[in-house]
Amino acid sequence: MKPTSTPAGGSVFLQELELDVCIELTLAETGPSEEEAVGLPIEEWLSDPEDAQRYEFGLQNLLGAVEAVRRIETEG
Repeated sequence: MKPTSTPAGGSVFLQELELDVCIELTLAETGPSEEEAVGLPIEEWLSDPEDAQRYEFGLQNLLGAVEAVRRIETEG
């Protein structure tokens, strides 16, 4: 995931948040798939596969929100 470019005068906080979310999303996407995780004994799970899926979905929503705020900053 590549963060969008920073508009002139854009918020440094939003830029850093977007970068952090992109990094976390990349890590979540490159982790074991739900099928792979379910194939392991429960004692070897690093996290519940459903929790991992919810976490990734939350990151995608957060990234969308950050991008929307940055678009508003750019327009106005």
